[in-house]
Amino acid sequence: MTRPQLTEPEKAYIAGIVDGEGYIGIWEHARKGRNPTIECNVVVDMMNEKVMRWLHSRIGGSFDIVRPYPPKRNCTSYRVTLWSREAASLLKDIQPYLIVKADKAGKLINIQEMRSSKHPIRMEEHALILEGRPTFSGGRN
Repeated sequence: MTRPQLTEPEKAYIAGIVDGEGYIGIWEHARKGRNPTIECNVVVDMMNEKVMRWLHSRIGGSFDIVRPYPPKRNCTSYRVTLWSREAASLLKDIQPYLIVKADKAGKLINIQEMRSSKHPIRMEEHALILEGRPTFSGGRN
């Protein structure tokens, strides 16, 4: 699915949502018998279904309903997740408006640009990319 073109006010609004309610994840994923890879995503969780359905219609990705266990009243939340290229594409659009997560967004964009080039990310590049752990934006940073 191709993401619709965002207006400047939409970019600013989405950046505020990502800064406040989302996280940008970058981590190393080791697979048995294979070289490790770097995984990237952008995830937004929120309890407001209307906002999250609008967000999903504008940025794409996957849409999930997250029900707590054990069930509690009024605790259902909604999640939109974008991976790799989709995540980098969104972050390129909203980067000028990000405040809290601007550095992490830049790192994800750089990783995806390296992946898109004709060479794979070398093992020695992994350490440079993942420098400054924790690699997840722990606590929503």
